[in-house]
Amino acid sequence: MGEDRSGLCEILSRTKDRRAAEVIASALGEGDILTRVAVECLAKLRARQYVGAIEKFARHRDPDVRRAVTKTLRKFGVAVARPPPPVHLVKNRKLLPKGLEEWSANLDFENLEPVLQKLATCVERGFGSQEIAEVIGVAEIMKPDQTKAFRFPITAKGKQSELWLVIFMDDIESPDLEIHGSAEVIQKLEASAPLKE
Repeated sequence: MGEDRSGLCEILSRTKDRRAAEVIASALGEGDILTRVAVECLAKLRARQYVGAIEKFARHRDPDVRRAVTKTLRKFGVAVARPPPPVHLVKNRKLLPKGLEEWSANLDFENLEPVLQKLATCVERGFGSQEIAEVIGVAEIMKPDQTKAFRFPITAKGKQSELWLVIFMDDIESPDLEIHGSAEVIQKLEASAPLKE
């Protein structure tokens, strides 16, 4: 029945049968919709014994699954790390200054963080682990066809400049990432980035 089993999970969660949680937990990882519904149903059943199984989906590619996992873990009293507030988010992408160099790639979601970590090695100040967590936190809750832009004041090679990141969520699994910065930063990134432009 594939994803259609999500309806069965909801019915089982209403029965309150002691075996329902075990059956529902067996559906975790069997598809995005089914996983999300299974997590939500385990929350309704207060099935804390499956916290370990649920936590495995905390970084799932589907933002709806990630939100369901976070909500369920909080309901169970499990500490869930909150991303830093998106203080570098820019509402108007048109503010992007002219004259910056660009590096861009279409990524699998799991490659976003490694690219940002490479980028962090290209600057001296202004873009590090806190900023990476901020970008990842926003990207994780983005929906397909959404675009978000960030502006970071940075120091690179002793000079102050701006670093801009633009993320377009092409689909749940494939964010398009544009990095706009000084020629020095982009050249260093191109030399070290694991993915082709």
